[in-house]
Amino acid sequence: MAALFLIPGWLLRRAVRQVIKIFRRHNAIDATTAMSDSELGIRPQPFLRRLMQRRDYKPYALTVMMRAGVVLMTDDGKFYLSEEKLANSNLGKLG
Repeated sequence: MAALFLIPGWLLRRAVRQVIKIFRRHNAIDATTAMSDSELGIRPQPFLRRLMQRRDYKPYALTVMMRAGVVLMTDDGKFYLSEEKLANSNLGKLG
């Protein structure tokens, strides 16, 4: 029963670390170097593909990071990681 609550949390934390690495690898760390979710490879998978494969938590991690103010969006819909806000957040301990 505990696994129903612990495993998704662990998978989300792992996905947050992966998303942080993706932003850093693509150097999307300010508004001038921001990239779209498809350029970063963090797009949600189509419904039928999700049925056949294990769930990808990276799109959900991106949403969590946006709500925390760690990932910001430009006016044209591109994303970037705010290293300063990451350092000051609870998510900074993960990355």
